[in-house]
Amino acid sequence: AKRWLIVGAYQAGAHEKQVARIAGLSRTAVRHILLNYQRTGSPSLPKRVSSKEKTKPVIEYDENGNIIDSEDEEV
Repeated sequence: AKRWLIVGAYQAGAHEKQVARIAGLSRTAVRHILLNYQRTGSPSLPKRVSSKEKTKPVIEYDENGNIIDSEDEEV
């Protein structure tokens, strides 16, 4: 609820510094909330990516549906 208060106050014309004072947060925290809102449409914190998801291989396909092996590509 506090994050939506931050977004609403900012949209109503308050500056980041004023919003931070109202919400009792740092300007950095307010800025992160507002940036996340601008990126995603939601002021909630971004979902963390697990270490398993970070290490998953990226598989690419060509227009025919064949797997592209980056080692086979010509430079």
